[in-house]
Amino acid sequence: MTVVDYYFLTGNQPNTTVLLDIDREGFVDLLAERLAFYG
Repeated sequence: MTVVDYYFLTGNQPNTTVLLDIDREGFVDLLAERLAFYG
């Protein structure tokens, strides 16, 4: 089960990071660069 306290209602400290947005071009460039290391 996944539970997200998006509005901080529980008062607990966050224990993870959730990705809400991404720089798609930057991600693809980084992925291609890292994969080139193996190929």
